[in-house]
Amino acid sequence: MGEHVDACGLSHRDCEPYQIVCPACKEPVFKVERKADQAQIDYLSHYTSEKAYNSECELRVSSMNKEVLQKSDKLSRNQRLEYFLGVLRELIARNPMYPSGTAKSQAALNKSKAVCFLRDIHYKHSCKNRYTAEMFNEFVDEYIEDITQMGGIIDTSFAISVQKRISFDIWQHLLTQKGRANYEFLFNHAYLIVMTRCQRAIDVHKAVPEMRRLFDFLSSIVQTSKQKGFNIISEMGNTPVGPPFAIEDSNYFNKAASDISHEMIGCLLELQYFDVLKKKLIKTGL
Repeated sequence: MGEHVDACGLSHRDCEPYQIVCPACKEPVFKVERKADQAQIDYLSHYTSEKAYNSECELRVSSMNKEVLQKSDKLSRNQRLEYFLGVLRELIARNPMYPSGTAKSQAALNKSKAVCFLRDIHYKHSCKNRYTAEMFNEFVDEYIEDITQMGGIIDTSFAISVQKRISFDIWQHLLTQKGRANYEFLFNHAYLIVMTRCQRAIDVHKAVPEMRRLFDFLSSIVQTSKQKGFNIISEMGNTPVGPPFAIEDSNYFNKAASDISHEMIGCLLELQYFDVLKKKLIKTGL
């Protein structure tokens, strides 16, 4: 990751897969826990000098003040974020729902004036009501809970805490003018995910009128003319829907926007950042 870590935040099994090394000599290290005066001391230790390429590491870590560490970590974090943003669409395209790539489905949604209108409102609302890290993590936890209730798991190589942090960094960038194109790409992907989940629920449970209604709304505005699409969006906003399908005093427009946000955040959480970063490092010989 290119960041400094504290031994207290690591477990024994983290050191090898996350390639934890000494910041001075870059040799692999392992975690040690030692009892001292009824307190536990956590630290990272080198392997024996006989096994090291550099057996004369001076371990000058203690001379690195907090400001230097933060500056170095921020630089690494920004460089990594820039790389993740550069491959964001490629990562999303790995979803099995795109056996022939994303071009066709993205073009279909971009062609619909009504979808573009809905997406523009969604973007402006997200920009106006920016999430704090705490709020974003709450939405992430809701997504994880939903996946767990459906019998699924969040399969990532990084710890969830790291995935949350990367996802939030990306989300913040998407709400800039520079990141808007990727925001729209992610929105389209989430739009399709919501439609797919509606269809699956209908196929399994058959009698789910609210799910059927939402699916009909979303699919109709993709396929119809501009004016009819705007009429459908207006109808969505004027058609109430409540618990347990949606929050109280909601309507189908709010429900669609909320579900799309839910899937956008969930998508960012589940992307395989560790794998793509590891492949990059192997490719560059680092």
